[in-house]
Amino acid sequence: MTFDLSGAPAALDETQPRRVLLPTELPPSLDFGGGHSFRPVHTLTGATMGTYWRARIVERATAHADDAAQANAILIKTFDEVVSRMSPWEPESDLACFARTPPGEWLSLAPETAHVLARALEVAALTDGAYSPALGEVTELLGFGPGDPAARHSIDSPAVRAARARADYRRLELDTARRTVRQRPSHGDCASTNSPLHIDLCSIAKGYAVDLASERLHAAGWHHHFIEIGGEARGRGCKPDGQPWWCYLETPTASDTEKTAQSEVPRSVAGLCELAVATSGNAHHHFEDEVSGKRIGHILRLDDFEERKTANERSHHTRIGSTHDALHSVTVFAPTCMEADAWATALYALGPERGLPLAEAQQLAARWLYLEQAPRPTLREAATTQFQRLVD
Repeated sequence: MTFDLSGAPAALDETQPRRVLLPTELPPSLDFGGGHSFRPVHTLTGATMGTYWRARIVERATAHADDAAQANAILIKTFDEVVSRMSPWEPESDLACFARTPPGEWLSLAPETAHVLARALEVAALTDGAYSPALGEVTELLGFGPGDPAARHSIDSPAVRAARARADYRRLELDTARRTVRQRPSHGDCASTNSPLHIDLCSIAKGYAVDLASERLHAAGWHHHFIEIGGEARGRGCKPDGQPWWCYLETPTASDTEKTAQSEVPRSVAGLCELAVATSGNAHHHFEDEVSGKRIGHILRLDDFEERKTANERSHHTRIGSTHDALHSVTVFAPTCMEADAWATALYALGPERGLPLAEAQQLAARWLYLEQAPRPTLREAATTQFQRLVD
């Protein structure tokens, strides 16, 4: 996605079909370019969670000379806190400590980690495990975690299949009142299921970090701001001229899909005013598994563990997004970035055929981009009613 377009929506190519997405409801107290119309906007940037972060902050009414520096300090401190508690790469994070905790023993979590894990488990239950915070060991074996990517296993290897079999989110027991978690012990001689689980919150922690930073900025007086971490973003208030924080929803180029593919997806620009957005996909983070012949991405899909379809079956498969290679990405708009982040990953894992009914039931504003092969390769879109409401 491209954010903060100058002059949007006119910034889009006027020769192409386009549409504008706007929130359906806004708080009546929102100040559209009133008392802050002449305040400067500060741009802040940095690195976190293996990617970049960027923020656009409208200066406070009571600003001092170090206004931008104060906002920058809040952002860095917030992101560092989330990393220290929820990153599997940090040896003393809550996740790393849990991986070393024997099954059956309770581990105390930071309040923030307990909050994020609770929501991840709720989404896992709603998706019947297609989305799961218990897949940490699997992602590590596939080279997407803290281990050595050069030592990655095939998706069909015994090690990965065994890890996938025991990576059941229902084996994670979270006591929300005490903010403790444990792996439910298995009875009998099942040594495999008594192996320590590895929690993975990478699909939701970035969104949570954006929300936490936004809440802290808002509480400190920065009521109008935009925050992004690696494409997951949230806009609060608006720009000094009354415009929302614009983002352009990119569509795949020919190199991302097929050179012969045509597109029936209109170019879109969305206004992030009291709204968050996240996009999930495997186009830029995957590897070619030579053993199985599959392209494996960092977001594991149900198709990854099914038998590989022949090339003939893939080329004549017309159900929307049902083959592994057909689905390109999922974009979700939500009031918070944590919700958008988690659901974008979950709905990508499910695909549109399984995900659309669930997204409609949850009243999510979501859209899938997928490549339909017949009668000719065509990029198409499947969207929920709530997504269409942003357009209408």
